Amino acid sequence: MDFQLEELRTIWPQLDAAANRRLAIAGGFGLWLQQSYLVAECKKPTGPQILVPFAEWSNSREIRTTNDLDLLLDLEIIADAATQQALTRILIREGYRHLTDSDRRWKFSKDVGDRIFKVEFLSEVPDDNDSRRFRADERRVRNRCSVEDGLHGRATPESLLWHRHPFEFIWNGLTVRTPNALSWANMKIFATRDSLEKMQTDADNTDRFRSLAIKHGRDCYRIIAMLDRERFLHASRLALEMPELRVEAKQLFAEVFLKPGIIQLACKEDWNPSIMDILEDTLAKLLKTA
Repeated sequence: MDFQLEELRTIWPQLDAAANRRLAIAGGFGLWLQQSYLVAECKKPTGPQILVPFAEWSNSREIRTTNDLDLLLDLEIIADAATQQALTRILIREGYRHLTDSDRRWKFSKDVGDRIFKVEFLSEVPDDNDSRRFRADERRVRNRCSVEDGLHGRATPESLLWHRHPFEFIWNGLTVRTPNALSWANMKIFATRDSLEKMQTDADNTDRFRSLAIKHGRDCYRIIAMLDRERFLHASRLALEMPELRVEAKQLFAEVFLKPGIIQLACKEDWNPSIMDILEDTLAKLLKTA
C-alpha cells in the first residue's frame, strides 16, 4: 500500500487544512486507517477497550488495501466558494484531474506509475430550509450559485450527521478522522442494499456487485466491532436525531443482514456465533430494532 499512503501523506494535510478540519475519511481507506491505528493502540496496557477484541477477529482481521479515498464534506464547505476552490486547486496542483465529464466536480484521479489513485467527495443532503444556499438532486449537492473551480459532493443522504463526534486520531504523524460509527454504519447498510439490487438487475456485472455487497456488509460489522463505550454512547444519542433515516436503516438491516442470504453467510465466516450475536445486537440497539 506504499503508493496509496504516499498520496495520503501528500494531499490529506493540505486538504484538511484548507477545509478547516471539516473533512473525514470514509470508505475502505478510512477503515484501513482506523483499524491500523486501533490494532496498535489496543496492544497498550492503557489502550481502548473495543467491542470485539482483535484476538476474536478472523477473516475481518485482514486489512484490505484500496486505491480510493472517499472524503466526506461538511455542507459548509459547499456553501463557501473560496474553500471549494482551494480544495480543487490543491488536487490539480498535485497532479489530479477530473475523472469524467459527468462526475467532474466530485471525482478526481491521478496516474501513479501504472496505477490510478482516486479521490471522491461525498456529502450529506441539505434539508429544504437550506434551499437558498444549496442545490441538490439524486447525484450531487452543490452551491446554489455557480462557482468557478467549485466542488460538488456526491449526494449521500445516509451520511447524515457524519460530522458529529467523528473519530479523530494520529496515524503515523498525521491527524486524521473518520465519521461517527452510526453514520458510517448507515452508509454501509445502504451500500450493501444498493449492490444487492444491482446484482439482480445488471446481468453483465453480477459477480462484481455480489463481491461489493459482501464487502460493504463485512465493513459494517467491522465498524461496529471497533466501537468503544464512549463512541457507542455518542452514536446512540445521534440515532435519536435521525428518526426517518433510522427507520429506513432499521428495515434494511433486518431484511439484508438478519435474514438468511449471502451477507449473513459471508459474515458468519468472519465471526463465531457468539460474536455475531454481539455485533447484531449492538447494531440493532443503535437502530432501535431490539
